[in-house]
Amino acid sequence: MKWLCRVPLTIGIAKELVSTLLSSDFTTSSLPVYYYCSRIFNYGVIDLRWLVVESSERKKSDLRQLEKRIYFKLFTI
Repeated sequence: MKWLCRVPLTIGIAKELVSTLLSSDFTTSSLPVYYYCSRIFNYGVIDLRWLVVESSERKKSDLRQLEKRIYFKLFTI
């Protein structure tokens, strides 16, 4: 049986995977603003294929938010 679900970042191995992936690990998808990386993990007794998807638009938005937080912290101290 095949199925798809979102893995929450509260799972340690998911958080570790997302934080250690490099830009070079990602492959361009057929949709130009999305990139993905696939990894196989043994979770319990089952081999699972995890797919990490990255959006260039979301990444830009996240970086803008981070810059705002850094700016706010620098100039409100």
